[in-house]
Amino acid sequence: MDGAALIAIAVAEALKIDTATTFDREQFLGKLLNAARTKELQVKLRTVAALLKQGTSDKDVVEELGRSVRADESVPFALYSFLKYPMRFDECILCAVCSGGDRDTLGAMAGSIVGASLGVESIPDHWKSNLENREYLEKLAQLLLHKRIK
Repeated sequence: MDGAALIAIAVAEALKIDTATTFDREQFLGKLLNAARTKELQVKLRTVAALLKQGTSDKDVVEELGRSVRADESVPFALYSFLKYPMRFDECILCAVCSGGDRDTLGAMAGSIVGASLGVESIPDHWKSNLENREYLEKLAQLLLHKRIK
């Protein structure tokens, strides 16, 4: 539950990001750290901060954080992907999914955060054009936007 709550908080915070100004990665991560309730996720979020500060390679980050279906691995790695590439939708998603592990979950979590921050316009056109059930998904997104789903 803590992992799901952290992703929800990250999405809510991402919606507040003004992409015209400098993104404060430490402040964003600090809010998540304050919200984390489990020791495992608190430790991993501190590790994310240290790895980003050190400029650790994605390959080494994968080894340090993990990327399995476990929340204490997948949530920190998805957050890392966003925090490393907060202004690049494609790079964020590629970081999340190209390192192995639970790729669909990692991509969904990282994508929800970066998408909330940058908007649908940031998704590369060739990705959107190849999206399965695109019209249906866009309709659902519009319904969600207008809070019509019950």
